[in-house]
Amino acid sequence: MTTLDALLAELNALKVNSRFHAIWFLEHDELHPEIHFVIRERLEGFIRRVAEASPEVRTALLAALPPEGTS
Repeated sequence: MTTLDALLAELNALKVNSRFHAIWFLEHDELHPEIHFVIRERLEGFIRRVAEASPEVRTALLAALPPEGTS
């Protein structure tokens, strides 16, 4: 099972655009409609691990994100 710490570390290690799209996915439960195919491929593993995580881990991951506009 994927832990919160592992997901946060993975999210924080992403490049800026990939991180934006990962956060978009977490907030909207879908990928941004204009995501580039390279970023989509890069995020497949992260998205799979988020989907496999418990709802509590996903809620904690969302709560750990910085407020909008500060990341």
